[in-house]
Parts: sequence; structure tokens; C-alpha cells
Amino acid sequence: MRKKQLYARVSTASGQLLSDWHDIGFQGFSKQLNAGPGECVLTVAVPFDYDSADLQVGNDVKLILSDADTEAGTQSGEAGALVIYQGYISLIERDVDGSRERVTVHLLGYYTLLSLDFLKNSAQTTLYSNSSTGLTTASGSQDAADIGLIMRAVLDRYQAETTNPKITYRGTVDIPNTSTTANYRFEQKTYREAMDDLRALAPTDIYWYVNELGSVSFKTKSTTATHKFIFGKHFSVVHVEHSLEKVRNVLLLWDGKTSSYVYKHYESAASIAQYGRRASTVNDFGIDASGAADAIGAKYLAENKDPAIKVTCTILDNNGEDGNGYDIESIHPGDTCSFVGFSSGLANVFNENMLITRVDYKLDAATIEVEIVQSGLLATQSRQARAINDIGTGGLGVPESYS
Repeated sequence: MRKKQLYARVSTASGQLLSDWHDIGFQGFSKQLNAGPGECVLTVAVPFDYDSADLQVGNDVKLILSDADTEAGTQSGEAGALVIYQGYISLIERDVDGSRERVTVHLLGYYTLLSLDFLKNSAQTTLYSNSSTGLTTASGSQDAADIGLIMRAVLDRYQAETTNPKITYRGTVDIPNTSTTANYRFEQKTYREAMDDLRALAPTDIYWYVNELGSVSFKTKSTTATHKFIFGKHFSVVHVEHSLEKVRNVLLLWDGKTSSYVYKHYESAASIAQYGRRASTVNDFGIDASGAADAIGAKYLAENKDPAIKVTCTILDNNGEDGNGYDIESIHPGDTCSFVGFSSGLANVFNENMLITRVDYKLDAATIEVEIVQSGLLATQSRQARAINDIGTGGLGVPESYS
């Protein structure tokens, strides 16, 4: 079998090629659903005082891999190689200890850029949903728009407002309409916050992901398994958790207004009957009509009314001598999978189409997590904190009764 080979191609932020790093130490990286490839740490074989243009914060780095799969053409790439990561240098560490010198480079995936600027149109940071254009600057033109259309409009604003934008999308191929509309307003939100708000409004099983090339998808979970993992051939280590802790089956949702407000109650009777009342609250100032509240309420209950099942499994790479393992570079968050080789009595744990939400990638194995999606509690807490900060010590002003 061909040994895996990895090198780094370094360019300026504007795309000018600077250098290729061949002698690098690679520790792996993680890929997360509703996010993208996270931090990647490299060690570079250069002296402590190396100061050439390629070793500068802000430069772009592309990790390019070749192995038996890329050579055979089973993984798409260029000239028998595959880009497995692309990001920018966020931190450089230099260490010297006597005769020992080390330079460590920290990379961040492009999706992190979505948290570093506000959704805006020129100087305007309050934008409104619009059924024709997705977003509008005029409050008088606001109406209910498809969630997919709004998502495309958010990314269009990012590209229009950003020098050398790194985030792209392939139109309706990767961000189709969802057949769900909402009347919604974005006030001083980062691009990532806006995308998370839209995921909360979208139907169940729709998620966003920024891949290793910076391309965004916002799609429904596949109805058939993308991968089939066989116990004893592809993996031998698996861990399962079944938890009641995240269950929330009652939601109070308020739009933050004290007049002409939306303050509604949602619950899952079946979940309450089985687990008792487990309540939470969301204050979302972007809601401008009850339809948006209903979309958020339905999505929240669908994702939180049942106990969480978390399966963590280490998938071995197929470039070993024994012929076992799997093409781990083909595994991405948002893919689905099934596990083969267990008793049918565990069908409630190992169902036939489980969502992959996280991939921890190393050259010889990938550890995946399946079926755990963001419960909404973190987003809820941030909304609550914002409500308290905005309103101050005068009280939230929550209406006396919900509908």
C-alpha cells in the first residue's frame, strides 16, 4: 500500500503562492457540523529566527494529501492529490531550548471568519427578510421569505462586504429553498449568528457546514446512509452514551417586545408524559411574526424532546497492509452512516441512517461522533444574555401571559 504523504502549500491572503512546506509535523484537526474544520497545528522544520514571507500570520495554508485512494482516483483531487484542509495562520509560536529549536504554526478554518464581522449592507447593520431578495434594508419591504433564500442572501452580503472573501457557495445546489418561510429581522448579528438563527428557523434535519475549501452547504439530512461501517473491518472501538440531560419538552418563546408582542408556549405532550416537564425559555429579538416563532418552537422541540444518543467510533484508515480500514478522507460532518455487526436488539442505538456531527481527523484514523446536534441551549443562553444586557436592570418586561 502507498504511504500517506502530506505537505502544506502557503499563499498570501490574496492568493499569491509563497512556498510549499514538505517537512511538517501534523497533529490532526476536527470538523464540526454547523461549523467547519477547526484549529490545525503544524510544526515546521525551520530555524527559530526564520523570517521569510511564508511564515507570517494571515497567510493561507492548504494541506494536500496523496495516498492509495487519491492515486486510484477514488478521491477527487488534482494530479493524484486531495486538499484535506484549508485555512489561515492565526498564531506562530517560536521556541528555543539550547540546541533545540521549534516553530509551531496554528491554523484556523475559513468558517471562523464568519464570526469576525457583522452582517451588513454598507453601514446598515439591521436587515430584514424579503421574499424576493432574501434581505432588504427597508423595514417597509419586510415580509416572510424562504429560509434558504435568506441564507443565500446572508452569504451574498459576506462576499460583497469582504475583501478577498474565503467563503463561497454553489447557489441552490448546496443551499436550496426549504419550503419554510419566516418574517425575521437581523440586528447587529455576525454572519455566523445569522446562520445559526436561520438553522433554528429551518425544518428539522437541516444543517449548515463549511467544508475544507470554504464552500457552504445548508441541506437536509440524507435519507440513506452515506457510509456503512463494519465492526471488525473498519472499526473495533466504539462508545455509546444514552442521556436524559438535554431533554427539554416545554418552551416559552418571546420576541422581546412589550407591545404587539409574540409570547408563545410550545410543548411535546408525549415527551412530558414519559419524562415529566423539562422547560426552557428563548428570547429572540429577531422574530417579527408568529410564523417565525412557530418555526423556532417546532424545531426546538423536535431536537430536544427525546433523550440524546451519542455514538463515538474510531474508523481506521485503509492504507495499512492488512487491507482493512476505510477511506477516512471521504468522511465529513453532515454525512450519514450505519454500523454493521451488532445485534438487532440495539436498533434504537445503531439505526440505519445516523447523522455524523463531528470528525476528529488524523492520518491513520478518524474518530466520529454521530446523532448529537446542537440542542439550542447554547444559542438560548446567548440570546438570554443579550436580552439582559440590552434591557439592563429595569427587568425583562416579559408579558404576563403566553398564548
